[in-house]
Amino acid sequence: MAVNIRRAHRSLSLPTSPEHTVNKLTELRQTIQAHLSGTVPEAAVHEPLREFAHEERRRGTRAEKVVIALKRSWESLHNDRQQLSREDQLHLLDRLVTRCIDEYYTALPGPD
Repeated sequence: MAVNIRRAHRSLSLPTSPEHTVNKLTELRQTIQAHLSGTVPEAAVHEPLREFAHEERRRGTRAEKVVIALKRSWESLHNDRQQLSREDQLHLLDRLVTRCIDEYYTALPGPD
C-alpha cells in the first residue's frame, strides 16, 4: 500500500488565521519599503514574498487574489516608489509579481 507523503504532510498543517496573513502581508510591505529606501537589497524581499504566497495558497486563496493583494501593497508605497523612475518601478513590480506567482505554485502536489 503506497502512502502519499505530500497528502499526509498537508493534512498535518495547522490552519492559519486571517490575522496571520495580514502579518505576512505587512512584513512583505515593510521589506519592499526598505528595499525602495535602499536599506536592503531586492533579494531580501524574496523570503517574505515566499512566505506570503505560500500562506495564501495554504488558505486556499486563488492566485489572482494573491497578486491583487501584492499590487495593492505596492500601490500603498506611492511616496516610497518616487525615488525610482517609472520604468524602474514597472520592472521591479513585474519581478515581484512574477516571483509571487512562481512561489505560489512552487511545491504544489502532483496528481495522485
